[in-house]
Amino acid sequence: MASPLYTGFRFFLPVSEKVNIPLDQFNYVVCQLTCILFGLYLRLFLPANKVSAKWRSLYCLITGLATVYFMIGWAVWQVLLQVLVSYVIMRVLTHHRHMGMAVFIYAMGHLLVTYVFGLFKPLGHSCYDPTYTLMMTTQRVTSLAFSVIDWALIHSPKEHTMSEERRKWAIRSVPSLLDYLAYTLSFQSVLAGPFNHYSVFVVFLHGRDPRKKEEALIPLQYMDHPPSLPRALLTKILAVSLWLPMAVLVRPIFPDTRNVDPEFIANTSMPVRVAYLYMSLFMDRTKYYITWTLADAVCNASGLGYSGVDEKGRHTWTAMSNVQVWNIETATSLKKYLDNWNISTTSWLRHVCYQRAPFMAMYLTFLLSSLWHGLYSGYYITFLTATICVAVGRKIRATIRPLFQTSRRLRLVYEVITFFGTQITLAFLVLSFVVLNWSDSIRFHRSFYWVLHIGSISLFLLIPSKKSSKSMTKATTVEGQNKSDKNSNKCNNDAHQVISTEESVTTTTTTTTNNSVNQRTNANIQNSEYQNFCNQIKEELASTTKTFENDKNLDKEKDKVVMTTTNGSPENSSLTQRGANASRSFNTADEL
Repeated sequence: MASPLYTGFRFFLPVSEKVNIPLDQFNYVVCQLTCILFGLYLRLFLPANKVSAKWRSLYCLITGLATVYFMIGWAVWQVLLQVLVSYVIMRVLTHHRHMGMAVFIYAMGHLLVTYVFGLFKPLGHSCYDPTYTLMMTTQRVTSLAFSVIDWALIHSPKEHTMSEERRKWAIRSVPSLLDYLAYTLSFQSVLAGPFNHYSVFVVFLHGRDPRKKEEALIPLQYMDHPPSLPRALLTKILAVSLWLPMAVLVRPIFPDTRNVDPEFIANTSMPVRVAYLYMSLFMDRTKYYITWTLADAVCNASGLGYSGVDEKGRHTWTAMSNVQVWNIETATSLKKYLDNWNISTTSWLRHVCYQRAPFMAMYLTFLLSSLWHGLYSGYYITFLTATICVAVGRKIRATIRPLFQTSRRLRLVYEVITFFGTQITLAFLVLSFVVLNWSDSIRFHRSFYWVLHIGSISLFLLIPSKKSSKSMTKATTVEGQNKSDKNSNKCNNDAHQVISTEESVTTTTTTTTNNSVNQRTNANIQNSEYQNFCNQIKEELASTTKTFENDKNLDKEKDKVVMTTTNGSPENSSLTQRGANASRSFNTADEL
């Protein structure tokens, strides 16, 4: 059983027909199991502490090319064209500030052109084609280009506000051709991911961070734990062995196309249709669980993915996991679902789009995700609707959820309600992504009277907005962000605690000053600037305290004035001077 459009090897066609699995899917499983052996060979016979990183790069490249050729045959030239042209652009525009965007436009354009040709193919004959590999290489070449640009921005004379995450993945220069090809076409992730940054791949090749001290803005540590690897591999292979029978035997009983069948819609009640919708899409998810779990096992076998010890003391291998099945099936919010589904792609979208978008970051990120997946209308129906659902979810968590946190029983009620609400919402949301066709998607939603769209928009309009303290702080500290970056996270006490601490130092002579500060604090609370004020007061008080410790020789003329004011008492003179300093610090904070 093979699609006539499939260009990969047909050696296993008789076997795939016998077990009733499409040839491209059967080939994928064979490839990934073979790649696990590739990974074990790399770990055992080409370890980083005994073999040069160049040999490890060459091994990853050769095995990766062989894997891709087995899956798509002669169509591998489309992948090589995108990868090589992207590298030429990086080399030619290395020092140009728009190099990252140039590579992004070309790589995405190449992928979209391939999608355009795919639109002329019938949906019934869809199979593993070059677009799947191009999706993976697009992630790598674009993230690499932007990482090079980030390094240039960090070290440019002009200051640039950049997240710690972008600083972490910044690299000094475009890598050599061998390392570049090994990274983009490595056997660990060339077929279905997961995505990982170039810095992680280099540390894996060398077994340590090979960058010089001035190049490693945030040093990365290569972590491995061979004793726990067999258990991790066996656990993931066992999971695949459980999902595979469900995908082969049970999934055909619940075809997702029945959800849009006119006869099924006309003759079935809505509750039954909703139950069938959930069951069919659950079965549809099993193929993704198989795909990503196998890819995760390949990375682990080669030495990628060890994430350390968890809170229970267990060694975990989840750094390259693309999905957390339990968290998906028990999700109580759309955010939790998205955080645990296609995890590495979410990381890529955040790196190349969300953190760089000049405006409407969430909407542009969903648009990029749609384009990256393909040009079928079902993708855009899903992701455009998802933007509304995400916005509604944020409002619910900010305004409604706190009302259910007063007791254990109310929390349980909230969890149950949000669980069923999330799972049903996701089922309605994802159907268009599965059927892809415009007319089928419209028929389905119309048969339910557009309940998802009308309900989401209504909730968005009815639930009041409530800005978080984080967003308020960000809005009020734009100008002073660079100066207070180091101390902004250190304010763990409220302003009243800070003031009471200062009172113990300045004695009763600063009572008037403290009262005025309290008034300013209350005003700031009323103006939703409490956290910003707290940060400023903390910073100024820290500066004042340092002044108390270091300034032992006060100005003689000021000493005389203070001595006169306090009837010549040296002790009172010192305390009064400290109170004056504190008053000036509060005034400075208020002006800021």
